[in-house]
Amino acid sequence: MIKKMIGIVILLAMVITGCSNDRFAINSGNPPDQGLSVYLPTEEYEFMGEGGYYHYYKTLKTEALEDRILVTISGEVKDNSKSTTKNDHGFQTEIWIDSEKMVQKSSGKMLNESDFNHLILLKTPIAEDATWEFDTYDKFGEKHVVTGRIIEIDDETGTIEVEYTTEAGNYEKRTFMKSHGTTSFIKQLAYKDAVTYTGYHMNQVQAVKIEEQDGDLKYDRLEVVEIDYDFYQLIDGFNIRWVNYIKNIDQSLLELIDTDSNAYLKVVAIKEESIELDEYLGFKPYKIDSTDDVTLIYVMEKFIVGGDKTHYNTICYEVIKEKDGFVISDFYSTNP
Repeated sequence: MIKKMIGIVILLAMVITGCSNDRFAINSGNPPDQGLSVYLPTEEYEFMGEGGYYHYYKTLKTEALEDRILVTISGEVKDNSKSTTKNDHGFQTEIWIDSEKMVQKSSGKMLNESDFNHLILLKTPIAEDATWEFDTYDKFGEKHVVTGRIIEIDDETGTIEVEYTTEAGNYEKRTFMKSHGTTSFIKQLAYKDAVTYTGYHMNQVQAVKIEEQDGDLKYDRLEVVEIDYDFYQLIDGFNIRWVNYIKNIDQSLLELIDTDSNAYLKVVAIKEESIELDEYLGFKPYKIDSTDDVTLIYVMEKFIVGGDKTHYNTICYEVIKEKDGFVISDFYSTNP
């Protein structure tokens, strides 16, 4: 009887200890951190990846509770390389924040997401080089210690880049944008001696929505910076060919892109019917940064959509020099 009681006491102690060490446990008694809350998604978004991969949020529900904010997402994964709906699959994602962390839990076998179903996406303090660790399991049931690290914070664009690594060699990277949540995700895949990357990014047109009236005013008043004529021709040509590319008129857009780059992966994954652009009207550059390897050109672009509506994109183009001239290696939405 005494041994049995001792066993029960030990079991209870283990349970209590396990609960207290659970890094995913909600930090009760304190309000949710407002600095984390701005990086939660707020609308239904669409995401694209290579090989016709495409997923989107069907519903998004936000609950503000006493000790956390919970976002529940229901969505579908689609294979745009095939017309049949047999390859469509549902997924569920929960994202919540408490007073110190943002946690994500996903389910859906076809969702091109993290190798880990349970993640601490962000943790206070929100500062460059801040790190945190947590124990979790991969999709095969193997336990890992994951280290998260904030590698870049861009106050101007409202974005944060975070990498996640393990001693086993797992590598993943996310970009978060204020009011949008995750806008891009990349993970490394290794097989024998070969290494490649997969992931997804938010629909380019949808990523930054500017109301027509505000967009007209912002575009007209935008302070323009001077850029080299070669850069101007490249970006102008890219947008002219972009409209033709998504209308499936021609493929010449690919001539302006580095074929071994994120830009190429994004372009070849475009879902034609997800983008409605009728006419390209021009762009204005408002910022330029350069390093030895790449030039970053920030622009605001103007299009006609739906026959008569004006639409604006704010985009950063990464431009590199190749032997035959300049090409685009990446492009992504920003805030002007």
